[in-house]
Amino acid sequence: MIVSVLNSAPGRPGRDSDRAARSSLFFDAALISSNCRDVSLPKDPAMPAKRYGRYRLNGRVPDFKTKDISLPISIWCILVAAILPILAAFPAKLNKEFDNANPRDPEYWKDGFRRRAQSAQSNGFEAFPFFAISVIVGLGQGGSADLIDRLAVLFIGLRIIYTFAYWTDRATPRSIAWATGFLTCAAIFTSPLWS
Repeated sequence: MIVSVLNSAPGRPGRDSDRAARSSLFFDAALISSNCRDVSLPKDPAMPAKRYGRYRLNGRVPDFKTKDISLPISIWCILVAAILPILAAFPAKLNKEFDNANPRDPEYWKDGFRRRAQSAQSNGFEAFPFFAISVIVGLGQGGSADLIDRLAVLFIGLRIIYTFAYWTDRATPRSIAWATGFLTCAAIFTSPLWS
């Protein structure tokens, strides 16, 4: 995180020219990061800071050798949840009657297993935004990462059960899986309040 400070300290007697030069300069006071070396500011505040990628740096270079780039399991679950709806309709496309030149033909998807697979895909796309936002809010607002990871894996499991229940035309297990998945997302979203 970069903290920019306007150097507008009141001038001291005899230093009016110095004060005028400094009053209009923005400079980086600090680059707060545990992955940086050298906590020094440039010797001349009028000298522009060097750019390192998208970060303005003042004599400090990020030490990427020590940076931990692992992601929580719940973030990976967002990726899995984005892929699951595509997989929900995939088995219905394995039929010889499927026309890849016209994949949204309503006649192809109108009944039987194909309709249920298409409905499972649609519901997967509908459930995805709430899940993704819940994970981002839960982690971003300080919820327990371990708890959020467990709830995210539970959500993925429930979505798989939901898809299989839709494919096999079992309404009650499908509804239970949907409701439990919705409550799981609500628990992830509110986890910073109670975890």
